[in-house]
Amino acid sequence: MFSYQLNFFQRLFGPDLVGICTRLIVLCLFIVFGAHAQFAINERKLAEAELLKYHNELKALVEKRTNDLKNDNQRLQREIAALKKEKS
Repeated sequence: MFSYQLNFFQRLFGPDLVGICTRLIVLCLFIVFGAHAQFAINERKLAEAELLKYHNELKALVEKRTNDLKNDNQRLQREIAALKKEKS
């Protein structure tokens, strides 16, 4: 049974110690850098979602302030028209 397992690992990693070590190091690096890449991707997705949220909030605020300014402008125009009418 042990020789079968050894044969399996030799076929998987290579027949010599250098091959085994090389493949294990590559595998470890792949795992570490893969995890780092996934973390970076997740962080970027979170940042994009937060940016979209703030963009939508800012857009709504600008629309509200624009409407407030339009309403104030209309009110002032009515007041000016009323004052001109009183003077004439």
